Amino acid sequence: MCRKMARTAMPEEQRARLREVDRLRNARGLRAEGSLTQDEEDTHDILTNIAIQRARAAALEYLHRTQVEGNDDSVHQAHVCVVCDCFILGTEILTRITKQQLQEHKERLSVTKYEEFQGKHLHPNVVRYYHLRGFPGMLLSPRANHVEGKGYSCCGTCKNSMTPRYRDKKAPRFSIANGFAIGDFPKLQYVNDNGEIQDFDPEIDLNEVMRALFSPT
Repeated sequence: MCRKMARTAMPEEQRARLREVDRLRNARGLRAEGSLTQDEEDTHDILTNIAIQRARAAALEYLHRTQVEGNDDSVHQAHVCVVCDCFILGTEILTRITKQQLQEHKERLSVTKYEEFQGKHLHPNVVRYYHLRGFPGMLLSPRANHVEGKGYSCCGTCKNSMTPRYRDKKAPRFSIANGFAIGDFPKLQYVNDNGEIQDFDPEIDLNEVMRALFSPT
């Protein structure tokens, strides 16, 4: 781990002490061997090790936050925002939003508001896809992770837009209800050259390039 990353993980007081040690080292000759006393060298090593441990703990926290509760350590699930249906990746802020908080914004996240704002009707399949149990008439992500007592996974941007003062405003900028009702590819059946009926599973049989070509329709 580089020194710059390690230092950002330590408190300001420790960073100040480390800067003082570096200042003494530079004043006595740029990192010349024996330029610091033993106590100064020990202080420098201890603070650096603390910073590395803190950075490592933070990295592990991000790594394990996708772990599915109630399962073994090998089961992970990516977090998806319940409002915008986008993946919450890496070090992006992961927050939770309760059922009550979502219901307070029922109108601005509704199918009716979407159709009124966009000037067109949503296909019933799209409405069905974005129906989340317990939220009739709303456009929410069925892929969002839900933890009992904590709520649904939500990105930091959408969470900031889901406060009471925005209740009468238009839907959050990147939300499903603000024009991003894209839906998903349905599972289909087709007849092959031998006259047999076979299943077509987009998750398996459709690559990303073909998805991009088909998505407008």
